[in-house]
Amino acid sequence: MTKIEKSISKIPAKYRKQYIKAINRQLSPRQAIKIFCLECVGWVRNEAVLCTSETCPLYKYRPSHNSPKQLPVDESNYKF
Repeated sequence: MTKIEKSISKIPAKYRKQYIKAINRQLSPRQAIKIFCLECVGWVRNEAVLCTSETCPLYKYRPSHNSPKQLPVDESNYKF
């Protein structure tokens, strides 16, 4: 079993197809960032929405990124 196959087997079923598409470059950059963020926080949507890792190179590109002056994050940005 390859590293990718091992990784895919650990992904929750509801995100697996999107993850495979991301690996195969079949997603838009925005969709790929969503998958990356979800993977980073252990596939917990709410954790991705509440992410505070400003040192992440993708932080400013997250679908739910907001500056302190903006309204609260809308968790619906993470629906697939």
